Amino acid sequence: MTYEKAGFPECSVHFTGLTFADMNLIQSTSGTRYAGTVVNRVAVVFPVDLGDFAGVTYEVPVETEKQLITGLVPNGGYNAEVTNAGGSMRVSVRAGSQYKADAGGVLVIGTLP
Repeated sequence: MTYEKAGFPECSVHFTGLTFADMNLIQSTSGTRYAGTVVNRVAVVFPVDLGDFAGVTYEVPVETEKQLITGLVPNGGYNAEVTNAGGSMRVSVRAGSQYKADAGGVLVIGTLP
């Protein structure tokens, strides 16, 4: 399956073995443009455009337990704020020191198995 988000024609994500019923799609609401999905309570978001990270805000279902934010500076420091947004969680990520991205530029919020 290929998913192309309206308004993000240059962002195409390929999923194998999933249907749209399995996914909650994510689109950033401010900051750097990101798109992604939530599957099995895990959110994964990807930058739509390569370039400098200017922070990002997006919403995920309240049931989301883990998040992977990709496309960040390897080993870079980030702050993340998660707030209630009435039926969903609003996530804002900015440069800071609360969390550290891994060597591949992926920030994990929550605990992965």
